[in-house]
Amino acid sequence: ETPEEDWIVVKRPELQIIDNELFDEAQRIMSSRHDAFKLDNERHSNKYTFSTLIKCKECGWSYTRQVKTYKNTYVRWICSGHSMRKVSECSNMAKIEEVELINVLEKYFKDLLSHEKDVKQQVIREFNKIYKLNGADVSSEKELKSKKTKLERKKSKYMDMYADELISRDELNAKLKELNKDLNYLENELKLLTKNMSKSDALEKVLEDTFKDIESMVNVREMTNAEIKQIVDKIEIDHDGNVEIYMKPLKKIGLKYPVTI
Repeated sequence: ETPEEDWIVVKRPELQIIDNELFDEAQRIMSSRHDAFKLDNERHSNKYTFSTLIKCKECGWSYTRQVKTYKNTYVRWICSGHSMRKVSECSNMAKIEEVELINVLEKYFKDLLSHEKDVKQQVIREFNKIYKLNGADVSSEKELKSKKTKLERKKSKYMDMYADELISRDELNAKLKELNKDLNYLENELKLLTKNMSKSDALEKVLEDTFKDIESMVNVREMTNAEIKQIVDKIEIDHDGNVEIYMKPLKKIGLKYPVTI
């Protein structure tokens, strides 16, 4: 293939099908659509047990699976932000052995089951602390939808700013990270209202369903990516190799604190 610097480009205006203005507009629309669905260049694979589940706490990129064969075969997960974009983008060199991650997850789920009563009480205490259930004001559906609409407009505005090259991709991602967090919260609140459930009712059901799911997760190595994602929202790893698990059922009711293992 001829390098771009060796190309000989000859302009032939008479062969142009559309005018420059229409072409530029088409490129802008294509770019905005691409960025709407692939803002972070993340893969959406479910090929392996932990595909797209493990995130780097330093740069936010997914960990990628690495298989090495030398005397013994080993499988590791490494930060794709560090390995693909180099140290200037992310300094997280922490690697985690797949078999070790499976073992600690299995131990974590077994410990949850063996201390079910204590775990439920701890979650309820945290839940009450966050939402201050006694005397808490309940937003109306109209108010929640209004807030949601405003956030969606703001999100669209930032998307347009990026498409017009007024802000960088990093600036866009930083803006959308907070907006998506607030949108998720409002969507959860609306779900509770439409189901006519109080937060305490939702919590009770979530805890009951969660422990039923955990009972089937004591053998992680035999589970599919989709099965694990039913209960695990994400697994974060920092540069020191600390592992934090975020549970999906708790996220649904607004509890997003991690468990360090």
